[in-house]
Amino acid sequence: MGFWGRFLVGRSQSPLPEFAALRDCGPPEVSPQALGNGWWQVSYQRAGPSAGAALPALAVETASPVLSAYVLDSDCADVVGVTPSGRRWHAYLHEHTAEEYGAPPLTRQPDELLRQVLEWAAQAGLAPGPQAVAAALDAHHTFVEETWAGLLVALGIAAPVEPRPRDGS
Repeated sequence: MGFWGRFLVGRSQSPLPEFAALRDCGPPEVSPQALGNGWWQVSYQRAGPSAGAALPALAVETASPVLSAYVLDSDCADVVGVTPSGRRWHAYLHEHTAEEYGAPPLTRQPDELLRQVLEWAAQAGLAPGPQAVAAALDAHHTFVEETWAGLLVALGIAAPVEPRPRDGS
């Protein structure tokens, strides 16, 4: 059985659960993770829709764009990016699997989504490569959490994870 829950990512001086916008979400499942350059990630398993609904308020409160990924059994993720001004983008990671779960098809074209994501990134002070972002949005790994981590790297939010050396090699 995989992970069911929501990842929230935002930039702030303090961990995201300290903000009023997330008060109704309850405590996170694990301690907030510092991703570097002021970016934080927090995960909630039982927050339900309250965490997703909190995105616009969290963006305003942090004065920075935020991201959310609602993960379904580690198979796919419903991803939303929101800016403090209210602009948003929406995508599925592992889109075909999301549709198998009953997610409604998204009507935007891939180039339109890429434009929206790059605008979001620019408002966050990031300058990701368009090809890297497009590849991350289209990637498919065994677990969607790996695809999510790849998107954070492509956007410039998180550093790539270096493989750990194995003993005896």
